[in-house]
Amino acid sequence: MSQPAEIKPSPEQLQKIRLLSDGELYRMACQFIADNRTIESNKQAVSLVMHTQDWDDLDRYVNHQAGRDWKSQKKYAGYEQFFKNLKNQLAELRTKVENEWFPPPPEYKTRNERKAWVNHFTILVAREFLQHLEAENFYKSGN
Repeated sequence: MSQPAEIKPSPEQLQKIRLLSDGELYRMACQFIADNRTIESNKQAVSLVMHTQDWDDLDRYVNHQAGRDWKSQKKYAGYEQFFKNLKNQLAELRTKVENEWFPPPPEYKTRNERKAWVNHFTILVAREFLQHLEAENFYKSGN
């Protein structure tokens, strides 16, 4: 059971993701953009969505972006803080997935099994959040 590919969300779990997407995740994305400056570069916003194949890839990408030297170019002022805040927002999403929305079932006993479960559901939730974030960013940036 330790392989993420074996984890298949039930129809009820998929419905819950859709409901979270239409409600809480949408509101979180709108609030995130309201609290942070928009990313003027659509390339950066689209790149976020492109890194949603698995949790580890998205986590690496956001950590890399948060650690970049954005200050060397004025047009990217604020991007470092945007990605640091996004890193925190995604960590909050992961915590909600693990403890509230989709806690690992009891049969997932090992650390690796539980991690695979949480990673799988976190990326499903993060995709929804990031799609809303990209749309809100696009709307607010006037593109």
